[in-house]
Amino acid sequence: MIKHCIILMAMILPLLALGQTSMNLNLKTRPDVSQKKMLDLKQKIKENEESLNFYNAYRNAVNQLSLNEKAAADSISNEQKTDSILKKEKEKITGENTRLQLEVEKISNLNTQAKDSLHIKSLSTFGLYGIGNTNTSTFNNLNASGKLSGFIRPLKHDNQFLTLNFAYNINASNSDSLLASTFLFSDVGQNSFYINGTYGIKLNWSEGEDIYLCSPLLEFSYKNIKGRNTDSTRNFYTINLTVGCTLQYLLIDGNDKISLALTGYYANINVPSQSEKDYKYLFKAQDVKDLSNSISCWGFKIAFQYNYFQIFSDCRWVVTDPKKLPESMGGFHPNIGVTFNAQIFER
Repeated sequence: MIKHCIILMAMILPLLALGQTSMNLNLKTRPDVSQKKMLDLKQKIKENEESLNFYNAYRNAVNQLSLNEKAAADSISNEQKTDSILKKEKEKITGENTRLQLEVEKISNLNTQAKDSLHIKSLSTFGLYGIGNTNTSTFNNLNASGKLSGFIRPLKHDNQFLTLNFAYNINASNSDSLLASTFLFSDVGQNSFYINGTYGIKLNWSEGEDIYLCSPLLEFSYKNIKGRNTDSTRNFYTINLTVGCTLQYLLIDGNDKISLALTGYYANINVPSQSEKDYKYLFKAQDVKDLSNSISCWGFKIAFQYNYFQIFSDCRWVVTDPKKLPESMGGFHPNIGVTFNAQIFER
C-alpha cells in the first residue's frame, strides 16, 4: 500500500511539476505573444501612419499640383484673354489708323482741290492795261503801236472760267511795204479793235500750283488800215473772225504769274464792199483780176508771259487761191513781237 502510494506519488509529483511548469510556461508565453502582437500592431500602426503621411503628402502634392495647374491654367487663360484684348486693341488701333489715313488723304485731296480752286478763283475778275507793243513791223520800219486793253471774267468755277478780252490799238503808221502784215494781223495797223472770248478748262493732270488749261476761243476784230501808193493815201477797213483753241501752262506763285501758251486757229478776213476800191488801189490790184475780198488763213501763235511782260510769235499761212490775191499776200507770214503791259487797275 505504502509502495503503491509512493509509486503514485512518484507519478503524480512529476505530473504536477510538469503542469506547474506548463502553467509557468503558459504564463510566461502569453505575455510574449501579446507583446509581439502589440509590436506588430504598433508596427502596422506605424506603417499605417507612414502610409497615411505618404497619402497626405501625396494628396497635398496633388492638391498643390492642381493648384499650380489651376494657376497655370488661369495664367494661360489670363494670357489668352490679354492676347485677345491686345488683338482687339491692335485691330481697333489699325482700324483707327486706316480711318485716320483716309481722313488725311481726304483732307489732303480737299486741300489740293481747295488750293487748285483758289488758284482759279484767285484770278482777277476784271482789269485794265496800257500796253506798249513792238512787233515785226517795228523791226522793219520802226513801227510801234500803243494799246488800251482789258478783260472781264464773269464766270469762275473750280475747274473752268470764262474770260472776255478786249483791246483798242492806236497810233500806228504804215507804209505800202507793211500792207500784207497790216492786213493779216490784228495787232498791226493804224487802229483796230478786237474782242475775244476764251473758256478755260482745267485739265486732269493739273496739280498744285501747276495748272494746265485747254481754252477754246472765238475772236472778232475790226481794223482800219491806212496806206500810201504813189502820191495818194487811202484807207480801208476789215472785219476778221478767228476760231481756235489754246493749250496753256499756268503757274501762279504768290504775285508771280508765268504762262506758256500754244494756240492753233483759223482766221477769215473780209473787206466790205464799201472799202473795196481803196483796198484794190493800195495793193495795186489793177493787175489782179477777180481780187478776193475774203482771205482765209491757218495759223498758230506761241506766247510766253511773265507777269506783264510777253514775247510772242504769230505765224499764218494764207490758203486762199493765190491767183485771187496780190503777190505779197499769199504764202507764209510771221509776226514776232514783245508786249509790255502797264497795269492801270486789276481786281
